[in-house]
Amino acid sequence: MFFRKPYLKASEVAKLFDVNHSTVFSWVKKGILRPVKSLGRNFRFRREDIEYLLRSKDSGMSRVETDKRTEPRFAVNYDVFVRLDPDDDSTACPASIRDISSKGLGLVLHDAGRFVEKLASGAIGRISVFNKATGLFKNMVLGNVRHFHVLEDDQVALGVLVA
Repeated sequence: MFFRKPYLKASEVAKLFDVNHSTVFSWVKKGILRPVKSLGRNFRFRREDIEYLLRSKDSGMSRVETDKRTEPRFAVNYDVFVRLDPDDDSTACPASIRDISSKGLGLVLHDAGRFVEKLASGAIGRISVFNKATGLFKNMVLGNVRHFHVLEDDQVALGVLVA
């Protein structure tokens, strides 16, 4: 029989929600999560509470989803090229990096309407980002598309988890 721990560490909760562990502590401050303290005075979270939140997240009714960061960790506006298939030059399009965090990039693709259907179907998952000229990156940066949404004027915003 498989034993399931009744309590989870903050790092385990963060992994389940695919967020940084600091976000878990932010949820504690906002009252979204209620921890208990272990004998070592560390936070632990009841597994059944976390499973309930995960189920409500999947049904689209969670307060957790409203807690996404609205301001970037480091805002920039740097022009680059993005290759939506790292091995195919025909998928290159101009883009701008809009924000940088410890785990990834926020990009805006320009003239990208032709790629929306492929993004929506999941056919585009891994991308490469490279400089237009000399500058920000020493080498090409590879990453995985985490999410996207269509903007005005044939632009697409991408969230990219850097590999």
